[in-house]
Amino acid sequence: MFPSLKQTLIFVSFAIITRYFITMYHFLGYSKTLTYNDASCKLHSPTDLHGSEDMAIGKEGLLFMTSGDLHNVFEHGSNAAKPGGIWAFNINPYVDQRWVNSPQRLPLNGFDQELHGFHGHGFYISNQTDRLYVVNHAHTYSGIEIFRIEYNGIGRLPTLQYESTIGGDGLTFKRGTINDVIEGGEEINEIYVTTWLPNALPPNGKKSKQKTTSEIMGLLDNLSVQLFGIKKTEVLRCVRNSQKISWDCNAATAIKFVGANGITVSPDRSQIYVNDAPMRSLSIFSRNNKDGSLDFLQKIDTIDIIDNIEYLQDDTIIMGSIPKPYQYSIDREILGKTDVPVAGGAVVASKNQDTNEWSVKRLVTHDGKLLSQISCAAVWDKKIFMGSPFSLGFLECSLE
Repeated sequence: MFPSLKQTLIFVSFAIITRYFITMYHFLGYSKTLTYNDASCKLHSPTDLHGSEDMAIGKEGLLFMTSGDLHNVFEHGSNAAKPGGIWAFNINPYVDQRWVNSPQRLPLNGFDQELHGFHGHGFYISNQTDRLYVVNHAHTYSGIEIFRIEYNGIGRLPTLQYESTIGGDGLTFKRGTINDVIEGGEEINEIYVTTWLPNALPPNGKKSKQKTTSEIMGLLDNLSVQLFGIKKTEVLRCVRNSQKISWDCNAATAIKFVGANGITVSPDRSQIYVNDAPMRSLSIFSRNNKDGSLDFLQKIDTIDIIDNIEYLQDDTIIMGSIPKPYQYSIDREILGKTDVPVAGGAVVASKNQDTNEWSVKRLVTHDGKLLSQISCAAVWDKKIFMGSPFSLGFLECSLE
C-alpha cells in the first residue's frame, strides 16, 4: 500500500524542515569546538571609544580605527547613539612613548559633526593618495566621508581635513545599508562600496515604534535575505564626474551577494576582494583599469563568518571572524542574554605562490571576555590588533 498524497507531503515537509534546522545548527556554530590562544591579549578601552568596527595601518606606524556606537545606530537611529569618530594609535615602538599606549580621537577638521552626526562603519586608508574614506551613518543620510590625511612626523598625531561627502543627499545610498569602502584608481575619482542590506533601515532604527508599512516590509525582507540566503546586496562603483562636482554610483558587477560586507583591494588595484559574511565566502574579482568593471575570478571558503577584511601583502588578507554567531544572534539578540561574551578572532587567507591555491587559518581566537565580537584585525610586526563593532575599546595581542 502506497502512502497517500497527504502523507507524502507531510513527510517531505518534515524532511525539508529537519534539514534546514540541521543546516542552521552548523551555520550558527553550535557544532564548533574552539581553542583559544588569547592569553597575551590586553584591552585598550578609552571611555568614549564606542566600538572599533574597522581598523587599518597608515603611514608612520599609525593604527587608525573607526567608532560609531553601531548597535544603537541600527537599533534606535543615529540620533540615539553616542558620538563616533576616527581614532589613531601609535604602534611604532621606536617613537615618542608619551602616547604610544594612549589611543587618541582625531578632530574631524572642516566636518560639522554636531550638525550631521558621525558614526563610522567600514573605512579605507589610502597610503597612495593619503586619503581616508569612511562609511558614515549620519543623522539624515548614510554616505562616504572623504578626509585628507596630513602626517606630521613620526611620533606625532596626524591631521584629518574634511574634503567632501558622497551621498549627503540621502538618496545615493539607502539609509543604513552601506558597509565598507575602498579607493579604486590611483586618483581620488573612484571608489567601491558594499551594501550589506537590500532595504533601508527606519530613521529611528529597527526597534522604532513609529515604523511605516513599507519600513516594516523592508525589515522583513532584510531578515528573509539573511535567513534563506537570498542574494540581493551588491558592490557599487562610484565615479566622480568630469566636472568633479558630484558622483555617479552604479553596480560594479552583476553578481549579487547575501550580505556584501568587507571589501579590500590589492596595492596595484588589479584585484578586489569582497566578503559575503552569511555565505562564509570571499569572492575575488579582477578590476579593469580602464573602466573599473569587475570580472569574477574565484571564491574562497572563509571557515567562519567574516566581517571586515584588509589586504596585507603578497596575496594575504587579514579578517575579523565570528566563529560562533549563535552567541550574538540567538543568545544576545533573541534571548536577551546581553552578558554572554561573543567569541571572535583574526583569520588570515593566503595564496600559495607555487600552486595558486588559497588556504585559510586562524591566527588568534579570543573567547570574547575582554572584547565581545570581533569585526576586524590588523597586523604590525609581531602584534595583532582586533576591534569590535559594539564593545568598548580594542585588543592588542602578541603573535610570538
